[in-house]
Amino acid sequence: MTTYSISAPDGNVYKIDGPEGATQEQVRAEVLKQHPNAGNPLPEKGNMYTQNAEDIQYSPEGIPLNTSTYGSKNPYQTTEKVLNTVVSTPLNIATGAAKIPAGVVQAFDKYIGGGNTGDNMVNAINQIEKGTQAQAGSVGNPVLQGASIVGETAPFLLSPVKIGAPTAFEQYATQAAPLISKISENGSKVAEMLPSYAQKVLPSAEFMSKILRGTTTGAATALTSPEDVGLTPEQFKEAKANKVETGMALGGGIPIVGKTLSTLNSATGLNLGTKLAESPTASDLLEKSKRLFGEAKDLGVEIDANKFSQDMGKVARNLQDEGFDGELFPKIQTVLNRLQDTTTPKDLNKLQSLRKMIATIQRSTEPEERRFATMLKSDFDYYMANLPEQKIAGGSKEALDKWKEARDTYTQLSKGDIFDEILEKAKLERHKLTQSGAENAIAKELRKLAENPKRMRLFSPSEQEAIKKASEGGSFQNMMRFMGRFTPTGPVSGMFAGGAMLAHPGFAIPFEAASMLSRAGATKIRKDDVKKLAAMMRSGQMPEVVSNPALTQQQRDLAKLLLLQQTERGMNNE
Repeated sequence: MTTYSISAPDGNVYKIDGPEGATQEQVRAEVLKQHPNAGNPLPEKGNMYTQNAEDIQYSPEGIPLNTSTYGSKNPYQTTEKVLNTVVSTPLNIATGAAKIPAGVVQAFDKYIGGGNTGDNMVNAINQIEKGTQAQAGSVGNPVLQGASIVGETAPFLLSPVKIGAPTAFEQYATQAAPLISKISENGSKVAEMLPSYAQKVLPSAEFMSKILRGTTTGAATALTSPEDVGLTPEQFKEAKANKVETGMALGGGIPIVGKTLSTLNSATGLNLGTKLAESPTASDLLEKSKRLFGEAKDLGVEIDANKFSQDMGKVARNLQDEGFDGELFPKIQTVLNRLQDTTTPKDLNKLQSLRKMIATIQRSTEPEERRFATMLKSDFDYYMANLPEQKIAGGSKEALDKWKEARDTYTQLSKGDIFDEILEKAKLERHKLTQSGAENAIAKELRKLAENPKRMRLFSPSEQEAIKKASEGGSFQNMMRFMGRFTPTGPVSGMFAGGAMLAHPGFAIPFEAASMLSRAGATKIRKDDVKKLAAMMRSGQMPEVVSNPALTQQQRDLAKLLLLQQTERGMNNE
């Protein structure tokens, strides 16, 4: 027996089994015998308001198509399609979710039961989706197709109500592939026995287990997804085998592609979809330093007010050597007077308040006032970071150790604040640098810091090296920075962009799009570098970049796999 397929005048495609070598006429006659209405052609396009009902053109699902008012385009047609899309989206999510049990029943029928229940279920789902998508039109159609994919993916992604329990996907994968955990465990043991050079060259056991899990998941999702209705058991098995092969290839390939993209993402410095590992915040360090200074004070340790005053007098004289005049800059002079006041105890709260006053003066609109405030805060922070025991009054060894810990914590806080101030200052000055904006403003501040020996003395050698590296930027970052200069934000770049658009729009449009993306990428890398430096100062080491997923890795891999399978299915149906 051979299966024949024929398109009938009523718009449907019919498949029948018959003897090998049957002619087209014989097939057509048999179809009409089994389906008498198949020979009735669809009515021509008509006007649903001015013509008879039989003149209206209908889809195979019985939906009026291409109707218009008085022979012209219905002015409310777009609004109707939008409303249809909104109303039909939940329905398509539901039909997408229903495809999994329908696919399982269909497979049972073809392999074991021999009935048509699965085909009927799949056909009903397809009819509903085709009907709603036809009503939605070309704009709403992709939305509803996406809703169906969401519905088909949702049962795998939704976690149980109990927080912390395994996701539905993880439970499913564990049941479908119980050997994965054992293979991964043995693979890890084997990897530990390999020489160090081999571990670097060969894929890790964890990575190989991801490929195995992806392959298994691809096969499992392919097995549960429905096939076309009307297939014979042999055709169904062949179609299912092809889909399983494709699913396994896609599922196993996702970790490889993901690893490649992840490597490129980190190598370029973009680090999209990532975040810095948890590190102490400024408020954490401030609270900790206050607590430690308070504990040291309770043990009899405090800064010698007379010696502190003398040292702050030296700081004031250094400013005067740079041209500072207290009468011209009374705000800074007020801070210096309070720092040199011997009658006021020099505890952390008072010193921190004075430091905030200096930081406020740094945001002055007067350039010279900002310069002197920056110099004063730099000298103050350096003094506090290197305050020797000789400047401390009283206390036992335990108390002095407590005070040193408090001083070191305070130093971490003050060094991290420098980079927060760089981001804040760059935000205020980016409008002055229209051609390169925030990225150039941040780079400018980093270079000023790196080229100032007096300010750099506050940092350790490794910290200084990290600051210099961030100020220079990487090769990929600098390439994007150069491309970003062509973004039409200033008069010169705007003239270039406008002229190119007029002369060669086919070249200019993608070029300007790449320029804007490059500028955004370079700015992100530069901001991330400054955030890393701030975190490094506060934690004492360069922070690790970790993934920041909204879903687990397994959930994201499954969503990608189902999307690829749906795309491939759509291409095959075209």
